[in-house]
Amino acid sequence: MKHQEVIIDGYNLMHKQFRSISADNIAALRDKTEHALQRFQLEHHCAVTIVYDGKYDRNESVSGIRPRVVFTASSSSADQWIVDYVKSLNTRIKKITIVSSDHEVRLYARAFGANCLTSEAFIAMLDLTRRAKNSSPGYQQLEGYEKNRGKFSDEYLSKHEVDEWKRLFNTGKT
Repeated sequence: MKHQEVIIDGYNLMHKQFRSISADNIAALRDKTEHALQRFQLEHHCAVTIVYDGKYDRNESVSGIRPRVVFTASSSSADQWIVDYVKSLNTRIKKITIVSSDHEVRLYARAFGANCLTSEAFIAMLDLTRRAKNSSPGYQQLEGYEKNRGKFSDEYLSKHEVDEWKRLFNTGKT
């Protein structure tokens, strides 16, 4: 990934990733999400910040270099924190990517120069990277793709790439 920092709307990502979130399992799902983001951060050599709504007293259970975790004040949402953070940056100097399925957050972030991904697209990318790593030849191809063209390139996808995305997302049309 060519960006220095990825900012993630934590509960937005979790609601897209897990079927059932309750008071009983939310801490375990946060830990699972943060472990996945820790691996992403190490593999892509970028800083990751995950922003959750509300206060929370947490145990530092993830070892190693962990993503930065922000719990907003009770009077502020993760959405507002992300928008304020993007506004505070000179995005020409610090390249960031915002991960949220909230249309308004992405709209504001793009207006201030940030790149954006929906939570669904980010989850698919995490899954694609995991699957590609498990099959060595495909992983080399994925790494070359990211290094040569970049994820946020203005270049068009080839027919082969479009067919592969359709297959991955099971549209049935190739």
